[in-house]
Amino acid sequence: MDEATLAFAREHVGDDVNRLLLSGCDGVDARAAARQIEGLRTAQTKWPSLAACANVEYPPRLNCEQSSSEATARYKAAIAARLMQGGGVAATVADLTGGMGIDSWAMAAVAERVHYVELDAALCDLARRNFAALGVRNISTHCADGIAWLGAQNEQFGLIYIDPSRRDVSGRRTVALEHCRPDVLQAWPLLTSRAGRVMVKAAPMIDLAAATAQLGDVAEVHVVAVGGECKEVLMVSGQAPEPVV
Repeated sequence: MDEATLAFAREHVGDDVNRLLLSGCDGVDARAAARQIEGLRTAQTKWPSLAACANVEYPPRLNCEQSSSEATARYKAAIAARLMQGGGVAATVADLTGGMGIDSWAMAAVAERVHYVELDAALCDLARRNFAALGVRNISTHCADGIAWLGAQNEQFGLIYIDPSRRDVSGRRTVALEHCRPDVLQAWPLLTSRAGRVMVKAAPMIDLAAATAQLGDVAEVHVVAVGGECKEVLMVSGQAPEPVV
């Protein structure tokens, strides 16, 4: 994204987007500018730290909607910091479903190294540019299928984070882990063999009893709410069960 379009979006963030599309955008790509304006408006409440950075770019609306908020990403980073105490290999994170990169960005503040993995090349490129714009230097970006990428690695990680898409192969919304993509249940032996802990993000409506029974070695369950509304459920692998948070 060129600097002129980003600057235009900031200057016109309060303007009517439809009117801008009809009247033109002073020499910049109108559709690109409109997308950035919409993203910046979302960022002002959802990712205030990104909104404060002039060179951050925003993906299409669906990616913005599906992304973690800054508040929930920082909560996950706090969990990661506790789980990875000790440093060394234990301080490395693999985010296998990187998306917009918000969770990777938050975890980079508490980890020595974060591996961001995303299959969508355009989204991966945008995240790489945003990490640089935000001054984050300890994230390695990989454009690949997360499970395939993990299977090709020899490295052990302190934490693997995965947020499977809650749409089945037909594009219909789903909640059960076995219908999400990637299939966490099928990949579970690989995930748990490559990391000290695995954190799975699931839908608020998931059947927790069924999901934890399917995974088998869930030590922690976190029900994450913002403003009194449940936003996500996190399940963390481990050997000894701990109290539900």
